[in-house]
Amino acid sequence: MKKFIIIYILLIGTFVVKAQVKKNFTLIMRTTGYIVLYDGDTAKTFGFATKLSQNPPIPGPLIEVNEGDSVFVLAKNISQGPPHTIHWHGLDVDQANDGTPATSFELKHMEEATYKFKATHAGTYIYHCHMGDVVHVQMGMYGLVVVKAANAAKTAWTGGPNYDSEYAWLNSEIDKKWHDSIPETDHDSTQKGHEIFMIPKYNPTYFLVNGKSKQQIKADSLTCIKSEQNKTIYLRVGNIGNMQNRITFPSKLNAKIIDSDGRPLPTVFSSDSIWVSPGERYGVLLQSSDILDDSISVEYINMNTHKSVATEWVPVTITKTNSIAEINVYNNLQIFPNPAKDNFYIHFNEQKNIKYNLTMYNTSGILCFEKQLVHNAFEIAGISFSKGLYFVVITGSDGGQYSGKLLVD
Repeated sequence: MKKFIIIYILLIGTFVVKAQVKKNFTLIMRTTGYIVLYDGDTAKTFGFATKLSQNPPIPGPLIEVNEGDSVFVLAKNISQGPPHTIHWHGLDVDQANDGTPATSFELKHMEEATYKFKATHAGTYIYHCHMGDVVHVQMGMYGLVVVKAANAAKTAWTGGPNYDSEYAWLNSEIDKKWHDSIPETDHDSTQKGHEIFMIPKYNPTYFLVNGKSKQQIKADSLTCIKSEQNKTIYLRVGNIGNMQNRITFPSKLNAKIIDSDGRPLPTVFSSDSIWVSPGERYGVLLQSSDILDDSISVEYINMNTHKSVATEWVPVTITKTNSIAEINVYNNLQIFPNPAKDNFYIHFNEQKNIKYNLTMYNTSGILCFEKQLVHNAFEIAGISFSKGLYFVVITGSDGGQYSGKLLVD
């Protein structure tokens, strides 16, 4: 009888195990929201909120994760009306979690479920309801998904170009007639995943960048671009409307389009304008060696007539490194009228037993005016200032500072 000797060899090596990062989000589906428009009017909306008491914002809450994260989104439908889903536009998601009604699941009133996927590619994506999406998206059921580079590196993608600051825009439109009289489902023709709506003619009257327009944009620090000379800005742009966007950058920003729909472009190209069709997303690098106080225009193009029907303007400000424009504002500084011509008034919250000095600089950082202050409310008159933007700084003997901007017209 032969004997076999079995020798076990234990190989001992060094294994590096990377902990799995899980990101959890909650999106509550509502059909009882509203949006305040730039002219003070309001419109009824559908949307996604993060808690029951929240009016659903437009766009919906930002879903921000890092490349490699496992993402879990708990969706709850508390709307009294139609069912909803969440479709992850552009993301690599399996059919069960894709949010397309025919292959995934839908959520009826008071139902909830969790969408699960892994963020495999850094990039900019969109989520939206895919039930009756022509109406539900118009009503406001959409938002952005931002997948950053692995470990939250400040690069456009893992191993990609670096940036110093980052902004994200999602553009859309509102036809208020749709919101005043929401298109209804033809229930006799409804099939699973294919709601049939009686759709009126689409004629948008409000044009949105991150849910805002006109003066609302200028007051939104998350949309308006502010940076310093020679700093790199990474701008993410998406379009969830029904019109094409033509975005035009000031030439001094040296715009470079580097990625599209969540993937790096094979060739980076420089252009002062970019066309973004519905559903598309682009990544743009901006950098200026000059001081700049300008705007980026966002045109809304009718895709049938190819005509521009509206333009919104997003301010962009590039200042000197460590310039006075970056000084924190303590308390309240009022300058009026603003814009001004010859005379204007300044008022600030004075602290006791502190002396103050007023200085004014132009956008090149050149001192244009200086005055020791006796009172916290005073008039500046009889001084000829050239037309342009000025930075007003009031410095206290305690080191505190008050700052603001004055436009001389």
